Amino acid sequence: AVGAVFTPLEWGIWASEKFFLVEKWLNGKTILDPTCGEGHLLEAIIISALKRGLTIAQLPLHRLFGIEREASFLNHFAERMYARYGVHIPESNIIHADLLLDPVTIRCDILLGNPPWCNFCDLPDDSKAVLKSHFIAHGLTGKTGRMLLGNSRVDIAALIMVKAIHDHLRENGEGGFFVPLSLLRGEGAHSEFRKFSIRDITFAVPTVYDFGHKDIFG
Repeated sequence: AVGAVFTPLEWGIWASEKFFLVEKWLNGKTILDPTCGEGHLLEAIIISALKRGLTIAQLPLHRLFGIEREASFLNHFAERMYARYGVHIPESNIIHADLLLDPVTIRCDILLGNPPWCNFCDLPDDSKAVLKSHFIAHGLTGKTGRMLLGNSRVDIAALIMVKAIHDHLRENGEGGFFVPLSLLRGEGAHSEFRKFSIRDITFAVPTVYDFGHKDIFG
């Protein structure tokens, strides 16, 4: 799996609390992790809700969704949910698919994710060949695509974010992502991302938290 580093539960809980995601979820919003790995961010939502005194049976698990291309990650998620909480997330909600390459039609109110971090130049050659057209189509390389030539540093996290926002977030939805700070600062590789425009839609980044001083991922 390319760039797979799972989010520690404590930071998933931090995000769910900081942005009031649990309250929004309990009040009817749907939440999607577009590259959910072993489901740690989704579990963090559940833990935050349980801390409010609710039981697992009272939680709207049918409004939690995840997409993941690695079947083994999803199996581990399912096993952990049953071992810790005695529940199964509805199978239709946990989608075994490649977000970038497979036809997935789900749209949700809230995105919460930690996409893989890997520069284009560090991707395996077969992935470069497959994904180059997607970087171009999502406007991350400029009009000519020249930024993908040579040692491009555009990150796959940027591609996953704009794909998720464009195709899987409902209008006027919101999202939070753990991403490399390079997406939001400096010149060069991510200048196109910072136009915050994906073909026919625009989005905004109203808040940024810099965790450079903390060892988030161990």
